[in-house]
Amino acid sequence: MPATPSALRSSGGGGGGGEGGSGLSVPSAAARERRKQISEKMQELGRLIPGGGKMSTAELLLAGQKYVQYLPAQISILELDKCDKISPFYVFSYQLINY
Repeated sequence: MPATPSALRSSGGGGGGGEGGSGLSVPSAAARERRKQISEKMQELGRLIPGGGKMSTAELLLAGQKYVQYLPAQISILELDKCDKISPFYVFSYQLINY
């Protein structure tokens, strides 16, 4: 007796792309989930970086790198109480714009 399409799909043999992604192979579903997680984390990073919502992925990663390098210096400045008049986010945004 020939195998039914549902039997082929459950045994890993047909692979087809049905409606709603129900026929996806395990590696394809895993890749989709990985891309979804990356997208969510990039959106989260965009919310954490000043002006990050308006950047491409490459710009956001570069700004994130610079922001992480900037934060320890900013902490030191604030601990020394030398930054009474300038907002730390203004200084960082100015540095990004003029980079």
